[in-house]
Amino acid sequence: MSTAVKAPVRRVAEPNYPNFPKAEIDERCRRVRAAMERDGIDLLLLTGRENVVYFSGLSSMAWVQKGVVPAVVVIAVDADEPTMVLPDFWLGTAEKTTWLDDFVLHRASHSDPDDFANLVAQVVRDRGYGSRRIGFEAGHEMLIGMPIGQWEALRGALSGATWVNAGETIWDVRMVKSEAEIERLRRAAVATNTAQEKLRDHLRVGMSELEAGAFLRREMIQDDAGEEDRLFLNFRAGQDRYSMTDTYPKDRPIARGDLLVVDAGIVLDNYASDTARVIAIGEPSELHASVYETVVEARRRALELLEPGIAASDLYRAVRGAFDDAGLPAHIDMVGHGIGLDVHEPPMLSPINDTPIEENMVLCIEPWVTLPNDQGVLVIEDTFAVRPGGYEELTLPHATEFWVAAR
Repeated sequence: MSTAVKAPVRRVAEPNYPNFPKAEIDERCRRVRAAMERDGIDLLLLTGRENVVYFSGLSSMAWVQKGVVPAVVVIAVDADEPTMVLPDFWLGTAEKTTWLDDFVLHRASHSDPDDFANLVAQVVRDRGYGSRRIGFEAGHEMLIGMPIGQWEALRGALSGATWVNAGETIWDVRMVKSEAEIERLRRAAVATNTAQEKLRDHLRVGMSELEAGAFLRREMIQDDAGEEDRLFLNFRAGQDRYSMTDTYPKDRPIARGDLLVVDAGIVLDNYASDTARVIAIGEPSELHASVYETVVEARRRALELLEPGIAASDLYRAVRGAFDDAGLPAHIDMVGHGIGLDVHEPPMLSPINDTPIEENMVLCIEPWVTLPNDQGVLVIEDTFAVRPGGYEELTLPHATEFWVAAR
């Protein structure tokens, strides 16, 4: 039997430091219960960081360690209030950042972390869902937020249940953003863009990628810091580096004639940015300038189509068409993606994804060209909220200009 205690009442009447108003969290849970009913799911069991945060509002840095599960959220199709199962020492954080009242506490999460799965199974059985249809995080762009041994023990303890892939159920809710979420995404996008502008003006021939990357990191944080700041840099320059996709800055001097690819993002108050710019070191070559014009045209064609009701694949074909018309032999498997709590979210803008684009989805559109024989990489990546009849750009409106440093 698991070591547990039910916390029947809050020790504080309401959270001191909520991430969102109660109405926002309640609406998310209402929408997912409607999706669960549509998909025949009786109970939704959420373990991944982003899903726990999205449906509870929990604000915690506990996910930096992997041995203890910070929290599991359980949402029943026929109950208004989710249940949170968590280690007892994190109750204070949970009750002061979420609007939940139903907490079940584990008392031995450091000494016996594997017992946590027994408690989650007990909670599911006690609420009458041990032999019902349980939805779990099996979709694209999702990971289970428990060690695999605990997850297997949980599944084994609930062997009478029918386990259902709830990925689409969850994403149908998370893909469509509230205005409050869109504002956070705008803040993160603008902070990244502003730092990229400052980097362009700071770059000098001979500066190392490491120096440039450190400058960008500092500017991203200083411009608009939130309670949580996580960064990523995909950063490279020069012929020996162009083929190194998704790479960190290296101790390599930036030379005249290089293209510096600056694909960067920051997570501010849980919401991410993902913006790419290319900076020519000195005047760009005719080839680079010509290809950049094609990238700008591809972006224009995609935005010309962007509105509710089109398919994600339509945006892919718009970009692909611009590249084909220019005779570019670029291989591209996708030209963008959703963004939110995760840097990459559905819908993926790929040739085989016919997901309808909906109002208040937020999309990153990124036409990339990697030239053959290490001749260069040309890209623009910006962020757009889908609005009735069109879109609203959340990034700064300067993508059509080919950036040049160290003229």
